[in-house]
Amino acid sequence: MKKIFLSIALALATTVCTAQSVNDVMREFKSAKGATCLNLNKSMIKLMGEGKEQLSLPENIKLGDLGEVGKDIDSVKILVLEDCNASVKKKFAKKTINWDKYGYQPVVVTNEDGENVQIYAQKDGDYFKEIVIRVSSKDDESVLLQIFGKIDPKTFSDKK
Repeated sequence: MKKIFLSIALALATTVCTAQSVNDVMREFKSAKGATCLNLNKSMIKLMGEGKEQLSLPENIKLGDLGEVGKDIDSVKILVLEDCNASVKKKFAKKTINWDKYGYQPVVVTNEDGENVQIYAQKDGDYFKEIVIRVSSKDDESVLLQIFGKIDPKTFSDKK
C-alpha cells in the first residue's frame, strides 16, 4: 500500500515540476529545427491593419485584418512548429503549462477529433491583458500564440 501511495505522489510531483510558463515553452521550442517564432510590436500590427505596407511573414502564417481587436493589441508572439519533425510536435503536445500558477483563466478548452485547442486569458479588471492560444493536433498543427494588450472581451461577442 505504501508503494502505491509513493508512486502516486511521485507521479503528481513529476507533473507539477514539469509544468511551465508560456514563456518557458516559447523559449524551449523556438530554437527547434523548422520552428518559426515571431514577435510583432504595435507598429507592425498597425501596418498590417492599414495594409499600407507588405509585412513579410512566413508562408504558413496568415494574420489578415485584425479589425476592431487590432487597435487593442500591443504585441503578439507567435510560435509555429508546422515544419518541425514529429517528435518535436509530440513533445510540444505533451508539454504542460501551469495556467493557474501564472494567473490564467480558461476561455475555451476543447479536444475534438484529435485537435486540442486551449485559450486562456489573464484579466486586468474588465479587460484581458493577455490571451494565449495553444493548438496541437494529430494533423501537424502546433501553434502557440500570445497576445498582449488591453482587450475588451465584448469585442469577441457576436452581439453588437
